[in-house]
Amino acid sequence: MTKAADKIIVALDVAAEKEALNLVAQLRGDISFFKVGLQLYTAAGPEIVRKILADGAKVFLDLKLHDIPNTVARAVESAAELGVQMLTIHLSGGTEMTLAAVADPECSGLDQPDQRITSGNWDHGTNQTTRAATNAARSIGGDRRHRGESL
Repeated sequence: MTKAADKIIVALDVAAEKEALNLVAQLRGDISFFKVGLQLYTAAGPEIVRKILADGAKVFLDLKLHDIPNTVARAVESAAELGVQMLTIHLSGGTEMTLAAVADPECSGLDQPDQRITSGNWDHGTNQTTRAATNAARSIGGDRRHRGESL
């Protein structure tokens, strides 16, 4: 059963670690999930994720990964090693990139594919979410191939 505190994600859209940690401290009693986006991650690095997790909170790492498949797969692996519960990838990266992002079952922190690819509804089952994301990636890839573009 999902707790009420898990249904809301607070975006830590601030530029400094101190501001982010103050927000976590203020809200931690009522909120489980906090989003770390590109601005904060660039300013504070992976240490901000470690500090939020050390407080017992959960982290949604919103870096919108989009790169060659191997690079995205390794970034997902690194995020899992950090202990994040969710992260984002851009499906416009194509089928191979999407499949690479969900392929490694050894990612300890992301033990289900639906935790690696979110479709906006956490209640979808693992297979349904993965299938939807992969089908979307194949569709995008197919469209690119049809236009003569490379993936």
